[in-house]
Amino acid sequence: MLLKLKGLNLQGLNSFYSRKTYASMKKLLLLFVLFLGLMSTGAQAQGKLFLGLDLGFNSNDAGYNGGHEVSQFNLGPSLGYWLNDNSAIVVGINFSSHDNKTDDIKDTGFGIGAEFRYGWHFGDNVYVYLAPGVSFASYKTEANNTDTKWTQLDLGISPGVSYMLADKWSINAYFGGLGYSSQKPDGGDAANSFGLNLDMSSLGFGLWYHF
Repeated sequence: MLLKLKGLNLQGLNSFYSRKTYASMKKLLLLFVLFLGLMSTGAQAQGKLFLGLDLGFNSNDAGYNGGHEVSQFNLGPSLGYWLNDNSAIVVGINFSSHDNKTDDIKDTGFGIGAEFRYGWHFGDNVYVYLAPGVSFASYKTEANNTDTKWTQLDLGISPGVSYMLADKWSINAYFGGLGYSSQKPDGGDAANSFGLNLDMSSLGFGLWYHF
């Protein structure tokens, strides 16, 4: 798990963000891609590289969410590198969408993140881990015919488990987490929070291919 953001069409970025935010994201993405290239080169030489795709989806009808019908979806391609048998680093990008149909509020966003996984092997197929990580994202909220843009920084730790399906393939699952979050609207002050997240929106699954 790297990010729980909200989906968007990359070709719509120029109209999605302000010029200043878009330029900053472009710089971050260029550095991110460069880092992926350097990491991939070193990892391929040692055969420790793994690629993954995380998927998260949650949908609640009005009877289970305080009278609100809410759905959330996130998609996150990632690249990982095993440092040793017990630890790995993972970096990724994420697209996500959160739709409150009852109040007609929709959030969409795009971000990047990284995490360090340290875990324990149980037998040949099961790997249980804890993953401290950091992520940064830009969002857009549409509500009452008004668009609001904001950014979010997250620092936290979350548990996960991986199961080897075959020699090269594994499935990954994660749920919950403890962390700090800072949300800052354009032209406004940041709102900070810290706590434990056990909401179903934190549940996600991933499929990984190991080189």
